[in-house]
Amino acid sequence: IWRIRSINQASETGSWSEPAYFVTEPLPSDVPDMIVTINDTAAYQPGLTMANLTRKAIMMALDMYGNTVFFIAQNPTVTRNVHLAEILPNGNFLTTPYEMTLDNQIVWAPPEGIHHGIIAMPNGNFMALSRTEVMGPIPDGPWTADFDSAGIDSIPWKGDVLYEWDHDGNEIWTWSVFDHFNMLDYDSTAFALAFAAGSFDWTHSNALYYDPVESAVYISVRQLSRITKIDYATGAVVWNMGEAMPSGDVQVGNDLGFSWQHAIEMLDNRNLILYDNGNTNSPPVSRGIEIALTETDSIPTAELVWEYVLPDSLYTRSQGDCDRLANGNSLITAANPTNPIYNGHIIEVNTVTNDIIWQLRFGANGTRSMYASERIPGLYAKAYSVIQPDLATGFTTPTIFREEGNSYLKFYIFNEGFMPETYTYSIIDSYGWFSGSGEVTLAAEDSASIIITGNVDYDIYPDIVQITVTPAGAPAREVQYQYDVYSTPNTATEDNFLPASYKFDAAYPNPFNPITNLQYATPAVSHIRLTIYDISGREVAVLVNEEQPAGIHNITWNASQSASGIYFARLQADGFTAKQKIILLK
Repeated sequence: IWRIRSINQASETGSWSEPAYFVTEPLPSDVPDMIVTINDTAAYQPGLTMANLTRKAIMMALDMYGNTVFFIAQNPTVTRNVHLAEILPNGNFLTTPYEMTLDNQIVWAPPEGIHHGIIAMPNGNFMALSRTEVMGPIPDGPWTADFDSAGIDSIPWKGDVLYEWDHDGNEIWTWSVFDHFNMLDYDSTAFALAFAAGSFDWTHSNALYYDPVESAVYISVRQLSRITKIDYATGAVVWNMGEAMPSGDVQVGNDLGFSWQHAIEMLDNRNLILYDNGNTNSPPVSRGIEIALTETDSIPTAELVWEYVLPDSLYTRSQGDCDRLANGNSLITAANPTNPIYNGHIIEVNTVTNDIIWQLRFGANGTRSMYASERIPGLYAKAYSVIQPDLATGFTTPTIFREEGNSYLKFYIFNEGFMPETYTYSIIDSYGWFSGSGEVTLAAEDSASIIITGNVDYDIYPDIVQITVTPAGAPAREVQYQYDVYSTPNTATEDNFLPASYKFDAAYPNPFNPITNLQYATPAVSHIRLTIYDISGREVAVLVNEEQPAGIHNITWNASQSASGIYFARLQADGFTAKQKIILLK
């Protein structure tokens, strides 16, 4: 538990904030040891690795060294397989099968059961894989005699259904394999288990992906060793890719050799990436693969453009994952539950050389494998800060003084999350001195200065001003600040809204990591050059080199690619030069 208060250079303190807190808990006893090997620290994609324990309903966030920095241990009676699907625009986790907050609160649950896979749609809806049963024929095979002797001439076939729901649970769109696949196509190894099971696990799709560019849905149909592309608008099958089957419906990629695959996704280059379990290979072998498509007509061509072949010890029969990371590396999740040394394994490889950059595996005490993993920049996608206007000291409430006449209020918004975000802001007040609203879109780790101009009249009583900032993707994280603004006589100092002279304010924060704010004032139109130098005098960055109007300007420097140390910021403007020292601490 902690609380904070402000302190200024005169050692005057503000009031204490309300207490904040977080809770730590011991890891569940069945979480295994994590054994990490790092071969190239510089090539590692920074972030946290999200992984799950299969059928233990435990989702973990692991740092580069395998330390668990966050976990969710879901009640196994609710779900048996919690794993991360993605981080939503509001900063929550979309898991299978829930939308969950960081503090393990379920805020959305599907109206139907989900057996594999859920994704967020661009329209804010959710799409997931469920399943249903339809009575189907018993094809000829080694099992025929068993069914004939039992007098059974049909059996339930289990097939997949795609559902799209809105946040209220209303069904928006649905698609079923029974409407689009031919029962001539089936896996004989899977059907050999049907008599004992009393039903046939026909398709067992395990992953889906929505492509907003073509408005198409891709599903990975495990039992048919097939990738299916679906036109979202009509529900029609555009093509089937993979193992050729009796119906002749699979006309793309018959020679690619993948089977019982998982984790279909489309990359930025429009290629497909997936995890090939390789069950039908002899001997079986698992791979991470990338497939390039050339769709010039109704039957495209498919070419294998990358593969990473896993060792025999990591052959994975029924799970696995393969992702492309932001730095171009590939993250592969493999598991061999029959081997206690390899029952959970994540590998980051250089996609060009296939060299192993980083790998993690369960220790010998691991009792379950991992289904999938993701690398995310951090836990707090929607973190942001608002730096408030300069406050006067010696007051029990936030107080600002502004001169009569034309004036302004200025504050800063810092996007400290790892997603772009649009912030709306507004200022309302009791006297009408200041009012305004707008929005600003900031990239991750970017910031903006917001200036609201106004006209101040003299009054013995303060103007009550309220500033509201709301992140569009997470409106629940809105913040509000209230101030007493007093008017003072206009003294025409350089702190007025239109500066009387050049000024280079102290960087904020300083020391910093990795972003600092540099603010300067210009009394007239000027050519501004703002540069960063290291301690040896080498020019590191040119932040501004252009003509700018009179006024107050704010520039940020993101030093994430620079080493820790002392730097100098130099401002040059029509004969004016100023320099200050800034310190980067990482």
